[in-house]
Amino acid sequence: MSRRWLCLQLPLFPCQRAIREKPQLRRKPFAVVARIGQTVRIVTPSPTAMRGGVKAGMTLASARALLPSLLAIEGDKVADQQALLALASWAQIFGPFVCVYDEQSIAIEVSGSEHLYGDKIGMAHAAMRGLAKLGYHGDAAIATTPRAANVMAQTGVAEISLAPTHTLALDGHTLDGLASLGISTIGDLLKLPRNTLAARFGDLLPRRIAELLGDVQEELVPVGKDSSLIECMEFDPPTEDGSSLAFIMKRLVDRIAERLLGMGLGAKLLVLNLHDEERHVETIIVRAAQPMNEARGLLLLLTTKLEHLRESRRIVQVELEVTEHAPSQSRHYGLFEPKPRRDTESFTVLIDRLSARLGVNNVCRAELVEDYRPNRDWCPLPVLEGGNAAVIPITLPIRPTLLLTEPYPMAVQMLDNHPAIIDGQKVITAHGPERIACGWSDGGIKRDYWRVMLGDGRWFWLFRDEMSGQFFQHGEFV
Repeated sequence: MSRRWLCLQLPLFPCQRAIREKPQLRRKPFAVVARIGQTVRIVTPSPTAMRGGVKAGMTLASARALLPSLLAIEGDKVADQQALLALASWAQIFGPFVCVYDEQSIAIEVSGSEHLYGDKIGMAHAAMRGLAKLGYHGDAAIATTPRAANVMAQTGVAEISLAPTHTLALDGHTLDGLASLGISTIGDLLKLPRNTLAARFGDLLPRRIAELLGDVQEELVPVGKDSSLIECMEFDPPTEDGSSLAFIMKRLVDRIAERLLGMGLGAKLLVLNLHDEERHVETIIVRAAQPMNEARGLLLLLTTKLEHLRESRRIVQVELEVTEHAPSQSRHYGLFEPKPRRDTESFTVLIDRLSARLGVNNVCRAELVEDYRPNRDWCPLPVLEGGNAAVIPITLPIRPTLLLTEPYPMAVQMLDNHPAIIDGQKVITAHGPERIACGWSDGGIKRDYWRVMLGDGRWFWLFRDEMSGQFFQHGEFV
């Protein structure tokens, strides 16, 4: 039996949560706003405000020019997240696996429970009635993958092919590129050859299509009794003393580590929120290379990040949360069972600390990509982003240890289709040519490469450009 997923989509969730807290807002025009740079912009307008012409993305000043009576409510992402988690816990009445899918939707696996409501229409109506009783209104859809259910709930279309491409949670650059080709719906998109999409649009687009069709499973974190790993302590009176903060940090980390160990989990992403007496919040995010539940290691990562903390802040509350976790890789070993090498563990700790100090995007590994062009056959990928390294073939063409960023022009005389003299020096031996021709859609190349040894013992890697006939040195074997 194929899996079935119910998605509950709540596009006005921040406004609906505000109305639940303050019912007097129900009939008033208001909008949830956020400061973006130096400008206050509309994030989510209420239905009453939308009828007055207010739209998301407007500046508050522009919105009030249209609707002078508009009330502005500052957005609270933490409160929104907590309310959405509470709603996800309620949604477990429809299925055992429930997760917060994004900032305004919940996904529920209903493969074994759909029949209890007659069919998918009956289940969707039951979910909508349940939401209404709780004070929420939105849309629901059921499909064979969470991504497909999410897209259909956003649009209300009966056929996934009719949904617009922006419902796939793509970035603006990708959407602009698709629009330039006249691709506006998912049906149009699925007609394109999938093996060419990554080269033109990057990895996100083919990933979204695979999620939509069920070719890959999304990494979804279920909501459960132990899903909220948060520890919090308050200062009374407020403190700016570093030793006091370090003491509280250790207590919080010890508590989190104990809970993780008992659950057989390791932290992969930690969020530390420091609240000061002026109601400002300093957020510190730490990612680990491997799931970690050792208190000492967790504390080391956090204290490395704290070195960049702004001084002279009177802290009133410290909150530590594990927002991403995975089964722990730690285990007990028998008396005669070999333990893993400590240098491997030390290397993982080093990666964690460097990433915490320098930033996740500044500690990278080389990842092979499917491109034959010498300057484009690899890309830097942050180590902590995980994923599997590319599979390297057993045999690879011989490549120079030094590759020039810009090929250097050279004067070459040929003999029997092989370089004989380079910049006045005699060539002792030459191997080639090796033809490299690819990338026609984005500045392609067509070149013949040779490995040549000069009289002084140096080995060069040079090529002849097919279009111009000119020779260039591209690398050196050192």
